[in-house]
Amino acid sequence: MNMIETVEGKNVTVRVAGSTILVNSAKVTAADNDASNGVVHIIDAVLMPGDAPAPASKSIVDLAVANPDLSTLVAALKAADLVDTLSGKGPFTVFAPTNAAFAALPAGVLTNLLKPENKAQLVQLLTYHVLPGAVATLSNEQMIKTLEGQDVEAKISGSDTFINSAKVEAKVTASNGVVY
Repeated sequence: MNMIETVEGKNVTVRVAGSTILVNSAKVTAADNDASNGVVHIIDAVLMPGDAPAPASKSIVDLAVANPDLSTLVAALKAADLVDTLSGKGPFTVFAPTNAAFAALPAGVLTNLLKPENKAQLVQLLTYHVLPGAVATLSNEQMIKTLEGQDVEAKISGSDTFINSAKVEAKVTASNGVVY
């Protein structure tokens, strides 16, 4: 989510939800139309000053719990005792692997990581997916240090964004950060 100041002096909120781009609550129906003096994004509603959407009310964990495609991540967060941390004040940025991403791991890896005796390895893996602070905008070849201590790289290719080699499917704002 990005706050952008208009010529009028008020802010609008620009956010991406899957393949949809929203300006406040207006959907961008045609983006990046070049003009001789700038760029035009066609939207499906009239923006009214002061009409920005209310701040997100769900925490990162609440968003994950509400999304059936993130149930494996939720189970892993519980096993790693990270639920309270990612429900806390933050802010955090989380690169949330889907169930399909976890299923693509080699056979037995996830089952092994979820065992209590492997909690430290699970915490290391999960904190590699978490950034301190809310990173609302990613740029090409951006290197970002994770809570685990190593860097991940953001890559932009056309309209697609990748973290290392994982494609970002959506960006959602939480009350305590951002989930990609």
